[in-house]
Amino acid sequence: MRLSGPVVPGARVTLSLPEASIALAAVLGYLVPVIGLLLGAVVAAGLFAGDLPAVWGAVLGLVAGLIAVRFGSNRFGGSLMAPSVCPSIPISGDPS
Repeated sequence: MRLSGPVVPGARVTLSLPEASIALAAVLGYLVPVIGLLLGAVVAAGLFAGDLPAVWGAVLGLVAGLIAVRFGSNRFGGSLMAPSVCPSIPISGDPS
């Protein structure tokens, strides 16, 4: 985590994430597995006859998409998705 100032134990802090990291996390977390599911189903349906191979292809595609998210998130979004910590500045009248 990036620290924007000195932080001591017990101090109030604010965690912030850039909007780009939230969008990237949504794409990695939702879109990639769904694309894997659809691609797996289409490829299996094209290679084999029947519905059961398409279902298994969809399951394998979903698992492949989830694995891609697991390993790809650290590689492509590791530094983008790191929160930054900002020490809170007490406002006059704030009891804490």
